[in-house]
Amino acid sequence: MPPLSAPTDSTQVRIKVNPKEIIYIHGILEAYDHLAIVRTLDNRNGILELLASPSFLEDLHELLNALSLEIALEILNPEVFH
Repeated sequence: MPPLSAPTDSTQVRIKVNPKEIIYIHGILEAYDHLAIVRTLDNRNGILELLASPSFLEDLHELLNALSLEIALEILNPEVFH
């Protein structure tokens, strides 16, 4: 089976969290209907990919900043927000 590719109209945001927080991130983003799709790229190292519509990037950035006050969260490609 070929690997899944991101939709052409989405922006890929990669984040790193403590692996214990992966489920928490999935749950939070599920609660924010249609803000982003979450894919776990590396569960041992806590690397997640968030696929977001460009129109939701500002909201996603605000949410990630708020979450970073609660848990250790690093945006691996912050240039997508500029």
